[in-house]
Amino acid sequence: MPTYEYQCQKCGSTQDERHKISEIDTFKPKCGSCGSKKMSRNITGGMGFVLKGDGWVGKDGSEKRSREKRSKEMDRKMKDKNAHLQVKKGDWKKYQ
Repeated sequence: MPTYEYQCQKCGSTQDERHKISEIDTFKPKCGSCGSKKMSRNITGGMGFVLKGDGWVGKDGSEKRSREKRSKEMDRKMKDKNAHLQVKKGDWKKYQ
């Protein structure tokens, strides 16, 4: 479940609340300082996307494979880009 930051409109204190994304419109937190129910959800950057466990970049050599894949992709793009400059076997007869 994601964590959302709420700020009390009465006293200004902030607090973090965890709830389902589907509960965004129905979730009504109560201020821990003054008890008010007039809370507004703050838009924050959050901590981002975190990958935990084995098998991610830098842990099992996948970074090297990723570089090799990008290199092959770049070679393919350059070959496609220059394809009009290459004469294929048998095509030379067309240009005589």
